[in-house]
Formats: sequence, structure tokens, C-alpha cells
Amino acid sequence: MDEKEALLDTIRQGLHSGLITPDDLEPMLRTEPFPLEAQSPMPTVITPAAETPETENHPEASTKLSVVDVLFYLAGMVLYVALMVMAFQSSATGPGRSLIMLASGLCFWALSFTIGRQVNQSENRVGFVNAALLTGSLSLISGGAIAAFEVVGGSDGGSNLGYALALVLVILGGLHLFFDMLLRRPLLIVFGMLLLVAAFPVLMEAMLANQNLPFDVWTLIGMATGVLTAAAGFVAARTAPHREGINDSFLSLAGFFILGSAYGATLGSSYAALWSIVLPLLIYAAFYMSIKRRSKNFLVTGSIFLVLFVITISFKYFAGLGVAFSLVLSATALLGTAFMASAIHKRYIKIK
Repeated sequence: MDEKEALLDTIRQGLHSGLITPDDLEPMLRTEPFPLEAQSPMPTVITPAAETPETENHPEASTKLSVVDVLFYLAGMVLYVALMVMAFQSSATGPGRSLIMLASGLCFWALSFTIGRQVNQSENRVGFVNAALLTGSLSLISGGAIAAFEVVGGSDGGSNLGYALALVLVILGGLHLFFDMLLRRPLLIVFGMLLLVAAFPVLMEAMLANQNLPFDVWTLIGMATGVLTAAAGFVAARTAPHREGINDSFLSLAGFFILGSAYGATLGSSYAALWSIVLPLLIYAAFYMSIKRRSKNFLVTGSIFLVLFVITISFKYFAGLGVAFSLVLSATALLGTAFMASAIHKRYIKIK
């Protein structure tokens, strides 16, 4: 058993480091075992991915955030809040506040570029660069939004404000993508793609404002935004090596947009009964995708909206039987969803 566990542990290390892929193991599982004497010796120690020179020079190789990463990002957000407070507490007018935020954002980007281009990147240096990038990006977005608000004359600008915001989002998204070509940081590509995607619903809201359109139109716009988010993740994952994990995050967000829009239609649409049929089908598709991609992101999103849908149905159509009965029905549905999600996770997603 000790030799078996050592062999399995070696294979796990190889999969984790990328030296072995599932495609390498699949032919071995489909063929007869090799004679023992014909097998080539397997190394007993494989260097973890975090210690190899290749991943050491690529800060984006790991998609999981450590406690240190989270602390650096929190520091960047706190610094951004401080800049916003100083900008609005100063005697500067709207254009002055916009200029302060835009200049601050560019300064933080310049600082992150100067430090991030250095060859030796320690964990603290990478965290500091990410914090500076986050502060700079949020400052630029805020400065651009304030500028658009001031150009069209404030909230009285009507649809012109939507057009101005959409233009600002496109410009800032393109700026993030260009800077990502120079620095290659996941934060830049994520912000750039999300800004470009956000321009779509903002533009549609400006074009369709005051049209008195049915709720279903806005539902379809929300679902289309989810599709664009999924496409953005597909593109972002292929802009540079070590970015495959970005696609899963975008797909999870896309699923949330699509299911959230459909769930809203079950409450506010005049065709709520039709959307009550469409939503379970979309939830089933989310479960299927979680199995297909062996990812728990879709499983979590689908389970959340399944719970919301069942609770809504319980109180919407069974309220006449009493609140207690609706609560019991909801609790039963919650238990059923939990058992189903656990079974899918153990059978199709969890790596044993």
C-alpha cells in the first residue's frame, strides 16, 4: 500500500505541476498494462509548479488567491476609497474631481508598470503591483464616470448620459487591454473585458429609454449580456499563457446573469408562466455544464437559483394552503437540492 500511495502521490504532483496531463493518462487506461520490466523508471520527486522557474516568472500562473493576495487587494481598495473621499472633500468642482481621479489612476498604473517590469518578482512585489493596478483601475473608472456625468450636464442628460457612459466604458476597456499587452496581469484583462461587456447594457438602456418596453425585452438584454460575458472569458483565457482559469470565472458570472435575468422575468414579466418553464430548463443546463466541464461554479449558481425558484413557486402558488405548508415545501425542496448538488459534486466534479 505504501508503494501504491507513493505512486498515486507522484501522479497527483505531476498533474498539479502540469508535467502530466489527463490526456497522457487516458491512453494508459484504455490499453493493457505494460510488463513490469518494460516500464521506464518514474521519478520519485516532481518539483511543484510554484517552485519551477517558469511559473515563478509568471505571477498569473495560479488562479487561486492566497491570504496575502487578498490583503494586498484590500489595501488597494481602501486606498481607492481614500482617494475618492479626498476628491469629494476637496474644493474642486466636478471636472476637478474627474481630473484628480484620472491623474491618480495613471500615476498608480505608471508605478505598477515600473515595478512590474522588473525581472525578479517576489510575492510581496507581485502583491504590491496588483494592489496598485486595482487602485489605478478603480480610479480611472470613477474619473471617467464623473467626466461623462459632467459633460452631459448631470442626471438631466437623459439618454445622452447613457451614451457618454457607454463611450467611456469602451475607451477604458480598450485602455486596459492595451496596458495588459505591456504588463500582462490578469487584473487588467478581467477589468478590460468586463468594461467592454458592461458597455452593451448601458448602450441598450440609452437607446431604449422612454420606450415603455415590456419587461421581457430587458430580460433578453440581461441574458445577452451573460452570453457576451461568456465570450469575453473565452477570449481573455487565450490572450496569454497561464490564463485558462479565467474562463471559468467569466462563465460563472455569465451563468449568474442569464439565470438572474430569467428569474427576474418569473416575477416581473407578463409572461411569468412561460419564464417559469424556461428557468428550470436553464438551471438544468447549468447542472449539465457543471458535469461537462467538471466545475462546481455552474453547480453553485444553478443550485442557488433552483432554491430561489422553488421558494418563489411555493409561496406564489401554494400560499392558499398556509404559510406553514409553504415553508415545509420550501424546506423539503432545499434538502432535495442539497442532496442532488452533493451527489453531482461527488460523482462528477470532486477529484478523488
